[in-house]
Amino acid sequence: MSIIRLIDGTYELGSGELCLLFDKVNGTPAPGDGILLFESVWTISELTMSANEEKHKLIATTYINIMDNLDEQIIDLRGKEIVCGYSWEAYKLLASQDKIKYFKAVVDLYPFTPISVFIKEHIQLTIAMFPIDDADTGGLSKLGGLPTAPANLSYPMDKNGNCTLFIGQIHLGEFNQWFDSTRELAGRGILYFFGSIRVSHNTYYSFDEICVRYSEETKDLTEISLPDDIKEYGVFEEKNITAVEEISLPPLSSTIVEQENWDDEKPSLYRRLEMLTEVYNYFDPPQGNYFDCIRLLGFPQPVHHCVQSETVQKNLRQGWYDPDKTHNEKPIEMTPDRVAEILEWRHLFSFPAELFRKMSAFRGQFNEHMDGIFYVMVKDTDLKKMIFDNTESVYQST
Repeated sequence: MSIIRLIDGTYELGSGELCLLFDKVNGTPAPGDGILLFESVWTISELTMSANEEKHKLIATTYINIMDNLDEQIIDLRGKEIVCGYSWEAYKLLASQDKIKYFKAVVDLYPFTPISVFIKEHIQLTIAMFPIDDADTGGLSKLGGLPTAPANLSYPMDKNGNCTLFIGQIHLGEFNQWFDSTRELAGRGILYFFGSIRVSHNTYYSFDEICVRYSEETKDLTEISLPDDIKEYGVFEEKNITAVEEISLPPLSSTIVEQENWDDEKPSLYRRLEMLTEVYNYFDPPQGNYFDCIRLLGFPQPVHHCVQSETVQKNLRQGWYDPDKTHNEKPIEMTPDRVAEILEWRHLFSFPAELFRKMSAFRGQFNEHMDGIFYVMVKDTDLKKMIFDNTESVYQST
């Protein structure tokens, strides 16, 4: 890693080439290194070091399609220090723990120590999953279809006694072969996810609550047939899963970040570092869109506000005897005990509703007009014991 000071530069919108003139501050960049600039990671393709050690030149490109002219931003950065580290391509070759070590080293180069300390204390791993149409991989993890489970596993029922729809299953033992994050869990069995059915105006059908079941059994499994009361829906289209492990930071809008006593300028620095993880994390899936991924563990990525806080709000609401619902809209008072309660909730699983629309027997589209994300949250104490009877589900839309 190195730090350079920007003297001047230009950006060619047509070729996508960024040309910078700089002097060295700490270390020397090399071709193939990455420059952490303009909310992206630019890979140095050409480097010319001058003999007088005063003005050097580099040319870099990024995998992101930059549509804006950056010349004004370059002018604003004259005389500022810029971090050079791994290129996006080189970063992708790192093991998960090495990605964490690298990012901790990056944040140490920024001037505000409390943010560096905060990130190093809270950085986690998350798994991004993508549905694929490829032939059966022989594993037990999948989306849609029928659950492959012990014969005694039944479809959970909602509060009205109706069966729920099968969403998918994740075999932790399979994931443990590749990912550090699931190795931290006590179990090696299978997580099963189901969604209850909500009908609005006798017209729109969507998920309401997400239910979780867990079984340690991974042998002598069978396909669990559809219960009679949901045969009119059928099953979601069966898909296999490809997955990658990424680093995860608490979102800027989360309660855990909001408790930090940073001055007004520091949240913008934190957001830049948060966006840097997003740039490094980017993955081009075999099918579909990276931003429509399903996530396991790590921090929930909110659509608009803190998912953990909304989880507690919902949990409290269900516990109130409140026939006229007058208390439902009251905001949570952020006492120390309430903050501790919020932080006890962990992100287990989340997915965009639009991934689950096509059903084998249902006429029309399930989750139609649902453009948001469902989050399944679990208390940390329950997660450590692999207990999933008291999860909460939250839906956020755009």
